Amino acid sequence: MMAMKKFKNTAVTLLAGLGVLGGANAALYQEVSTSVEQISSLSSTQGRSVDVFSAVNRLVASMQKMNLTVKAKLKRIDQDEFEHLLFIKQSLDLGFYILTQRYEDEIYTQFTSEFRAFSAARTQFKMYLLQVQERLYGVEIAQFDDISLTEQDVQEMNQAVNQQYGVS
Repeated sequence: MMAMKKFKNTAVTLLAGLGVLGGANAALYQEVSTSVEQISSLSSTQGRSVDVFSAVNRLVASMQKMNLTVKAKLKRIDQDEFEHLLFIKQSLDLGFYILTQRYEDEIYTQFTSEFRAFSAARTQFKMYLLQVQERLYGVEIAQFDDISLTEQDVQEMNQAVNQQYGVS
């Protein structure tokens, strides 16, 4: 019970935060926020699954518009807007979690196409975010706990490999 209360508080905080995001695409962000909030609200009140997946359809439509906007300005998104988009990603992850936890059976039997559309739009959005992240912060080749390499370390390793195998 305590975990569910904490989850609900986290959801409320996250969704409230999305409502105050600004920027040129505030209306799109608000549409996504409103749809995820509806999903969260309907799920917490044990709303009918038909109503929940109707909200999912509205969310998918908003996400498709947002994805087109993000794609069009991939090379112009700055760090502030990227942070806003990460906040939206967290909201979408929350919506995904709610759906998979509360409506798993309905997803497999009744609302497969709706959930797939949501999942596809979410995956596309995450891919765009990854492209922006790579442009802003560089490419992450691999990540290991307790190991860090600087760019100089990587260059030294490349030089050692090139010397070992006679590559100039």
